[in-house]
Amino acid sequence: MAAASLIHSYTQEGYQIQFASNLVSKVHRLNRRPSPVVRGRAQRSKLLSGLALLQSFSVEPGAKMLARLQPVLKPGATVVVISTAPPGHLEKAFSQAIRKMMRRSRVAVVRVQPDCSTLPREAGLKEWRIEGGRQWHEITALELS
Repeated sequence: MAAASLIHSYTQEGYQIQFASNLVSKVHRLNRRPSPVVRGRAQRSKLLSGLALLQSFSVEPGAKMLARLQPVLKPGATVVVISTAPPGHLEKAFSQAIRKMMRRSRVAVVRVQPDCSTLPREAGLKEWRIEGGRQWHEITALELS
């Protein structure tokens, strides 16, 4: 839902978006590469349809996915990382991959967890929290532009 909300909001604002996930639906032949850039009105529909088809048949570690995407990102690109990792600090390799990505890109980390107020903050990361079941109106605070 968080990814769908971000896709909807930013395509509405006219941003060109690529989507990548560590979940793969082998049934629908979706792969782990970022979706191709689609322009115009078709962008939102294509991205949301692809997102809806993802299923947890195969899960790639987040750190590995970020490392794979790093070389294909244009310098200065904006990246939003959505994590539903178990409560506590982010896995060390995942956190390091985010920090490496921050050297070339603007990175926002959105953590989706119940009772977000108890999660420890990751030093040096732009981090926002979404608590499941509660409305979230901070999308403009991501400062992506």
